[in-house]
Amino acid sequence: IPGPSGAKSTKWGNVSLYGGKCAENACQSIAFDIMANGTLKAAAKGYRIYSLIHDEALAAFDGPHQSLQEFQSCLEDVPRWCDGLPVSTSGEVVPYYKK
Repeated sequence: IPGPSGAKSTKWGNVSLYGGKCAENACQSIAFDIMANGTLKAAAKGYRIYSLIHDEALAAFDGPHQSLQEFQSCLEDVPRWCDGLPVSTSGEVVPYYKK
């Protein structure tokens, strides 16, 4: 029976863990930190960030001084702690979200 938060249980329990799961979680958290860093840089340049979905950053821009290329450049500008990491982006301007 779900608890008040909707969770199936309100008690802590054991969860299986193995090396692959630890490596996956570490990689995903590092990738998110890099993408979040890029979106903060883009937001500082006036891009309106709407959502971060797994490996996608959704944003809007308003002026002629902003472009898809500049937005991608912000996302590719990695923090110093991972300087030299090869990061690339692809993107397109669309009238609505599509997968």
